[in-house]
Amino acid sequence: MTGKTTKKGASKAAKPAKAAKPAAKSGAKTKVAKAAKPKRAAPRRRAAAKTPLKIGALVPMTLPPPPGTFRGQGSLAILDGRLFIAAGDKVVSAAPDDRRWKVAYEPPKRALGDKSAALAETLGLVKDGPAAKMMGVEVAGALGFGPFASFQGKSDKMPALYCSTQSIFGAHILRSADGETLEPVSDPGLGQSDLRAVAALAPAGEWLVAAGAPIHYRQRHRGTVNRSDPVRIVASTDPAKGGWEAVAEPGLGSDVTGGVTALCAAHGHVYAAVMNADLGFSLWRAEPGPDLPWKWSEVVDRGGHGYSLSPGVSAMVEHNGTLYVAAGISEYGYGKDYAGPSAAELLRVDADGNWDLLMGRPRFTPGGLKVPLSGMGAGFGGGYHSLIPSLTVYDGWLYAGTRNCESEFIIRGGAEDETLEMAGGAALWASKDGLDWTQVMTDGDGNPALTAVRSLAATDTGLFAAMAINPQVLAHDMGLGATEKAADEIEVWAATKAVKSAKKG
Repeated sequence: MTGKTTKKGASKAAKPAKAAKPAAKSGAKTKVAKAAKPKRAAPRRRAAAKTPLKIGALVPMTLPPPPGTFRGQGSLAILDGRLFIAAGDKVVSAAPDDRRWKVAYEPPKRALGDKSAALAETLGLVKDGPAAKMMGVEVAGALGFGPFASFQGKSDKMPALYCSTQSIFGAHILRSADGETLEPVSDPGLGQSDLRAVAALAPAGEWLVAAGAPIHYRQRHRGTVNRSDPVRIVASTDPAKGGWEAVAEPGLGSDVTGGVTALCAAHGHVYAAVMNADLGFSLWRAEPGPDLPWKWSEVVDRGGHGYSLSPGVSAMVEHNGTLYVAAGISEYGYGKDYAGPSAAELLRVDADGNWDLLMGRPRFTPGGLKVPLSGMGAGFGGGYHSLIPSLTVYDGWLYAGTRNCESEFIIRGGAEDETLEMAGGAALWASKDGLDWTQVMTDGDGNPALTAVRSLAATDTGLFAAMAINPQVLAHDMGLGATEKAADEIEVWAATKAVKSAKKG
């Protein structure tokens, strides 16, 4: 198992930490509430609603490094007690007490045609020369997988697990009803010939909503995207049989272009976050209903006036009637034209569409001065926490997992130096109200190579997390020196026992 573990293979649990003061790099200093001294851990039992969970290793189930760098790897879901995780070019599953992964879906290879060969050349997927020479070459039917969603449509006897794909042949929606395997249940492109990636998937009442994007959005080029294509959002009340319909006019009835990076239902609406590397993300919402297309209105513009330092939304979740929105820059905290470095921010939106800054950089907006209501600067006060890839709610607590790029910055500054001392690591925070936060895990639980909490899944049996392990950082930390850059490995962790909050509340 990759990472630092105990003899039994379980990672050492982090002690509850006091909320850190905002770092100077993360914006203006703000007043931080004085934290109480950590209390002794509660007896081992299921967590009460008054306490967040401490995270520890689940079992030694380490996935091999997933190929490629497409967004969505590490997406995690649970159906009937069985774990599903996107691992590069396949989806694998396992029960919590298993010691190995089982392939739940592996797309068959397909031969390249005219359009797919040209796109494969553009993306550099094959090295057999120009597109004209690649006709007939077989490649993977899917390059990666997007998010999962649990949904019960008209033809589903019970909630089923749905997953989206990214493919040069057209995106598919996959479905699992047996908790073992996934099968395609949509036409390529969901009825749209050029829809090759589904970047966001979310249930909203009677609808399963999907946001499409050209597949070149999935490439990571310092947060930049091709913004020439209008936003496209489709939905179905019976995804097991297809029935996908456009629920938004091109550009959301305006001139909005870019990729939708997140969808979430809240307040009887469905919210869509649109990426814009120049002006900052925008957040739109519509009320789902039978009259199509739905009417969309803008709730947040210009990245909440964080502009290019908040180009995209990485995660959204509803908790106690409030929508929580995590924004930031995906690549090392740097954006288009090297904007940054910048740490992640957290906003909240109420039922009336009003928004507040919970954690981040103070700023002036047309609605007046916005200061972080939690008293914490960007990145929960840590300038290297460039992104919040995961948000979820479990047992009355809101959990936020970060991506930390400190060790990656260290390597970039001296990759050939075998004596580099690694630092940093991902963090996990918990809050009941979005204002007072308890740090559940810090500095990758003592492992700087644990750089991100990719995704979180809350179930009746516990809270599960997909953790990203950076092989380069791990090699340096183990004294092995410089290695070639490789895709992250994924570890699955789970909640173990309750801890007392480091704050009064």
